[in-house]
Amino acid sequence: MLSDGVLLCKTLAKLRPDLQINVDESGSYKGSIQNAQSFLTASQVVGVPKNLLFEKDDLVNSKNLNKILMLFVVLAHLLSSNDPTLPVVAL
Repeated sequence: MLSDGVLLCKTLAKLRPDLQINVDESGSYKGSIQNAQSFLTASQVVGVPKNLLFEKDDLVNSKNLNKILMLFVVLAHLLSSNDPTLPVVAL
């Protein structure tokens, strides 16, 4: 399930091992919020503009899905632009 943020954090950490991403696998609401924040912070480090970030609560409560999906597309584009081993994702 994406709403706890675990998979998102682990995937981004795998793609960018230089990022220090803390992952809380407790399954608690607080852990999910922390994971969402870790993912959003790491996304900004990768280069996602602040205005394209969703709110932590959006992920945890599955709200504002269009904004969440847009962030995934932008993040994929940024990551593929900087890593020749990844397929290019055009915007």
